[in-house]
Amino acid sequence: MQAPTGNHEPHTTEDTTDIPPIRASLTRLPKCTQHFLTWLTACALPGQKPLWPNSPGIQVAMSFLRLFLAIGLSMLMTDSMVHILADIA
Repeated sequence: MQAPTGNHEPHTTEDTTDIPPIRASLTRLPKCTQHFLTWLTACALPGQKPLWPNSPGIQVAMSFLRLFLAIGLSMLMTDSMVHILADIA
């Protein structure tokens, strides 16, 4: 297996011997599942390109988006629980 380069680029070699055994065994599944399997196993196939560009700015923006989404959902759930508990009492 290749050593990580730190730039999160997929492997560029076409040789399948450096794919971990678990990932190599999944190559016979349909092509539409390969990006999900790459995410699940954290190992890209040789020559596999990312679905979208991955830059530090995108990572920061997505982190804040997830944070605010989680806060909003928790506030919504808390408010709903207050109303449910008030109706019971």
